[in-house]
Amino acid sequence: MKKTSALALLACTLILSGCASNAATSNTNPTTAADAAATGNATATQEAQDIPTAAVEKAEGPVVPGQCRTDIVSYIPKADGSIEIITADNDLRRIDVSGIVTDYRKLPDAAQNYFLLPTENVILHLYEDRIMLENKANTDLFKLKGDAAKRSIYYSTDASELAIFDTSDGMDRFNVWNTQKGFGGITENERVQDFINRQSPDHNLGFPGIVRALSIGMNGNVAVALDDPAQNKSGLLYKLDTVNEPGRLKILARTNSLVKKILISDDANYVAAVNSSGQLFFTPTNDPGFILFAQKYTDVQDIAFYKKTLIVIGASKLVALDNQNGTSLFEVNAAYNSCVTAGEKLICTSKDLLDIRNPLNGKLIKRYGFKGDTYTLVADDKLEGSCK
Repeated sequence: MKKTSALALLACTLILSGCASNAATSNTNPTTAADAAATGNATATQEAQDIPTAAVEKAEGPVVPGQCRTDIVSYIPKADGSIEIITADNDLRRIDVSGIVTDYRKLPDAAQNYFLLPTENVILHLYEDRIMLENKANTDLFKLKGDAAKRSIYYSTDASELAIFDTSDGMDRFNVWNTQKGFGGITENERVQDFINRQSPDHNLGFPGIVRALSIGMNGNVAVALDDPAQNKSGLLYKLDTVNEPGRLKILARTNSLVKKILISDDANYVAAVNSSGQLFFTPTNDPGFILFAQKYTDVQDIAFYKKTLIVIGASKLVALDNQNGTSLFEVNAAYNSCVTAGEKLICTSKDLLDIRNPLNGKLIKRYGFKGDTYTLVADDKLEGSCK
């Protein structure tokens, strides 16, 4: 992502004011005012979808015995194609690219106090007063500048960047690291100065008002949901193009409600958001305004994009939508808490199960439950592994 200045509110106009390009320098880049507020509904137009229409999967899929499940606290696709999972018993497990599960290591602190990284052999450990990078030997390597109490941490959609909310210098902003540059390939034979430099963020993102949700997309595109208490406005959705229009916040629409998640598509042509009550909002970025078909989705748990396709995770059903008209490309009857896409995988978790599905048609590829040894069930009900 291109270096981006911190945004400040001045005389009701959005302008840029001060961005640290590295730990030692800063600059100030003036910019134009933000676009006028978008109103009404807009009609989305785009190229033909890459996903074919598929039939509804009527069954929940194979059953993992209850005694073979442990609650899943967090998970992440890794840069090498594997998946890491932290379970409530403080175990860090890994599913390798061939689908084999290993019990990677036991975490010494509560599972909720860790944040997974896409890079190898490291993890973030969140203490009450600091955020530390920790290696696989449970040793703290260095401190990352950020607000440990807020626990406001975001990845870019391709996990190439990590943003941590920080108020340490009296200004609300996000410190952003390139994950591979900052946390990948740490070895004992690297120079001390190179090691120390990893602690410094590559750039910062700052916004006016209160940030409720953030999505760092591809090619320097960012979507953000803001509240503006001074103007008594909530749920302001903006797009920021840090490459072609650095410093300019383009307003898309306003939900008038507290946004809990926002997501920008890989091509940056669409932004989706979910408010605290589970209502879905959806807008194109080139012709802003909420699309009508999103209004019927009122129990949304999470959202994901597979390329240009929006995937809506409801309380009892997963639906992939045609962005042009809102028709269903496929549906899966399953209750998930969250889903992410990684390459050609759709990875979803419920309370204590992890499913890998085909993002083209929703077909279940593999289902995992974790406890002691691992039960693995594939879509044809073939049982692999065991649990105690």
